[in-house]
Amino acid sequence: MMNEKQTEELVVTLKRPVKDPDTRTEFRELRLKEPVLFQAEDFHRNTASLGAMAAMRELIAAVAGVPSAPLKFMAVSDYKKCERFLTGFFLEA
Repeated sequence: MMNEKQTEELVVTLKRPVKDPDTRTEFRELRLKEPVLFQAEDFHRNTASLGAMAAMRELIAAVAGVPSAPLKFMAVSDYKKCERFLTGFFLEA
């Protein structure tokens, strides 16, 4: 359930851009919004198999529409911003 104070979208400008080695696409920001149900289901399933941080990275990638691999190199503080925003949709108001 979305927290009452939860905003509908968050743009996180990355401290250090990350690059997809396959496409050479550079990502300078991540645009996050509320996950849809299948993304939440995948996140909960992945938590058991991948661990909490990797599962959250996969959720961030899915919601932002970017590949997961480059996000392995994002700053932890940027990761935490994304994590706080996305977990807000799982908390009761």
